Amino acid sequence: MVIIMIIWFVSLIILGIIYSERFINKKYFWICFSIGVFNIILNFAFLIITTKLPKNIPVANVFSIGIVIFFYSLFSFILIVIFYIFKIRLSDFISLNIVLFMIASFILGLLIIIGKIYTQSEVEQTEITKSFFEGLLILIDEIINITDKTDKYIIQKLLQLKDKIRFSDPVSIPIVKELEDQIREKLNILKMECSKTNNSENILREIDSLNNLFDKRNSIIKIHKKR
Repeated sequence: MVIIMIIWFVSLIILGIIYSERFINKKYFWICFSIGVFNIILNFAFLIITTKLPKNIPVANVFSIGIVIFFYSLFSFILIVIFYIFKIRLSDFISLNIVLFMIASFILGLLIIIGKIYTQSEVEQTEITKSFFEGLLILIDEIINITDKTDKYIIQKLLQLKDKIRFSDPVSIPIVKELEDQIREKLNILKMECSKTNNSENILREIDSLNNLFDKRNSIIKIHKKR
């Protein structure tokens, strides 16, 4: 899409040099008008496509970039019509377009930098979450190993909890950080219950509590992704 923006800008300049007259003439106007319409249609189609992209992808700011390019193209297109109707100098139109292009390029540069920072942050967060879940799986394995193997029901519940951990959404967001801290704390309490008291009632209560915390966490992340 950035390439389309550059092609559009270069086309205006080159055509302006070819038709180096005082005002925008009919040939220049209709050629630019046709290119402008095609350009706007392509940009708008791109914007529609970006609205269908998942909100959690690393290049989530691509829609913002599309908006900037779309409005640059739209304003340039409107300027052609205005300058042609009111017989304003072609050189003024080119100068104004250069200014618009520079402003749009500056904004695009900022958005790309923000996008890179966001992407790096997402990668780091994914690594942290991956480490968090790996730690939980190690912990639940330790709990299973120290639990009385004769209590088949508790072992079954622990294995189900392990599956819930394994198949939980690996993507984390700040809003569930407190829940994840509670999950880690609850697992440590569960480990202590299994190693010391081995009280079936307490163990089952902690397992149910952990299941509820995981359901709540995963539900929040699912809702967040749909936004």
